Amino acid sequence: MRPQKSSLAAGEGNRLIAVLGSVDPDRKVWVAGVCQHARFCPRRMTHETGTHRADAELALGPASNFDQAAASDGMNGFREPLRARAWRHDPWAW
Repeated sequence: MRPQKSSLAAGEGNRLIAVLGSVDPDRKVWVAGVCQHARFCPRRMTHETGTHRADAELALGPASNFDQAAASDGMNGFREPLRARAWRHDPWAW
């Protein structure tokens, strides 16, 4: 039997959505990635939350499905900075 989502997690999730929704997506921010705009943050939180959710679910049994488009975007988000670093070092590597 899976534990139910806690009210603390639900409340923090709602708070995160409210904060991220209140920021101009084109606002320049520092992030460890190629995209240096606030729009990077909701994208990254989607990937992080989905990964940790799947990890927790797998610890208890089979994991639920993860949206394919979000999973693909997560992989691209992981590879973008790697590609940028490799390009600066060796443009012909990619």
